[in-house]
Amino acid sequence: GPETALKAGIKELEKYVGPTDPGLIVLYESLAETYERQKHFAEAEDARIKLVSIREDSQGPESIGVANARVDLANLY
Repeated sequence: GPETALKAGIKELEKYVGPTDPGLIVLYESLAETYERQKHFAEAEDARIKLVSIREDSQGPESIGVANARVDLANLY
């Protein structure tokens, strides 16, 4: 399914830009949303946690992007 393609794209892109590049945000958001639609919440949680991490590294821990990513993560619970 789409999660397989997204995970492959993420893995390939990480080889070139690194695991915390902000360019990965869109892919991880899509991956998390795909898992949520499929009700695979543990996998969605992993993707959302990665989003928080990437946003903290690229935008700083006090940014609005991190706050929004944390809200999205909290909404899973």
